[in-house]
Amino acid sequence: HMNPIKYHCAEFLIDYHSNRGDKILVFFHSRRPMAMYAKNLQRKMGMTEDFPAIHGDIKAQTRLRWLSQFKSGQICVLLLSQVGDV
Repeated sequence: HMNPIKYHCAEFLIDYHSNRGDKILVFFHSRRPMAMYAKNLQRKMGMTEDFPAIHGDIKAQTRLRWLSQFKSGQICVLLLSQVGDV
């Protein structure tokens, strides 16, 4: 389960920095809380596609696409589980 205090702090920081146009990487220790958070962000932002969240089950092609979009500024928030923490 996800710590509600951490969730609200992360939500505040993501809102604050994305409104400024900053790029944001959010690291998670495990996939389950990351998946829940990604679903919430997807809903909140009205996205129809999956929210960019890189974990072990994400295909290399999708990872590279999201990383490229993050570097170019097409997406400003990227979630990473430990698989991306290298």
